[in-house]
Amino acid sequence: MKLLDSDIKTREILGWKGIHLLNYQFSACSMKTRIYLNLKNIPFKSHQINLSAGENFSPWFQGINPRSLVPVLIHDGDVHIESNDILQYLEGCFKNNPLIPADKQTQVSELLSFEDDLHIDIRNITFRFMVPRLLNKGKKAKPKSNDKAALHGEVDPLDDANRKFWQEYEEFGIKDEDVKESLIRMNNALNNIDSILNENDYILGSNHVLPTSRSARFASSLSVLDFMKRTSISKMSLTASKNLGAVAKTLATSETLHAHAISASLRIPLKDE
Repeated sequence: MKLLDSDIKTREILGWKGIHLLNYQFSACSMKTRIYLNLKNIPFKSHQINLSAGENFSPWFQGINPRSLVPVLIHDGDVHIESNDILQYLEGCFKNNPLIPADKQTQVSELLSFEDDLHIDIRNITFRFMVPRLLNKGKKAKPKSNDKAALHGEVDPLDDANRKFWQEYEEFGIKDEDVKESLIRMNNALNNIDSILNENDYILGSNHVLPTSRSARFASSLSVLDFMKRTSISKMSLTASKNLGAVAKTLATSETLHAHAISASLRIPLKDE
């Protein structure tokens, strides 16, 4: 989604040249945008917006994105928001290393819309079961800036919805009824994907072409093996197994992966046991 120049209140970015990505290291939407840029070999400058510190609610960032969300792509001063829209913009603007087959554009758009519809559900499940509430405690939406960006000249209602989420999360956490509905929707979505994969090797069908302009057979950072399901079996002597077990246990312990250390102890006889 491209914003109008008149929407932008942080005017300095309108003079930026090249590709700039305002993003956060641990944001899933930022991650997929960075991956896409790298797969297409598009040079870009990364600008970190620390969501944990509330930098997305700073007056500077509010003057760029009316939704106070990352990522934001800036291409020669043009501002694009919403990660799925950014991916499709990059695909249409940069023809090198195509990642969306021409005959699959409609299906890919539908899949991106499908993923976007699950965004709130993924957030509810993640914050309820995977991210301790303590880590987000006190993370409140800061007041709206007087120089807040607009969306095509209008106030964006999604910003109010985002602020309401953080207000309710601070007070109540993720409610039982909300996470229950999200789990049901996620289960249905994953079952739908499973049903497709039961009949095909990939979500888009049985054939897949690597996005390397057919150069993967010669040299590539991607390998055909990266797209295959495979199992590796290593055969080694008892002595080698004992040495490997000791090393695995030491590495796991040093990284505080205690369950892995225990697994190494149980699976491979250690030389001192």
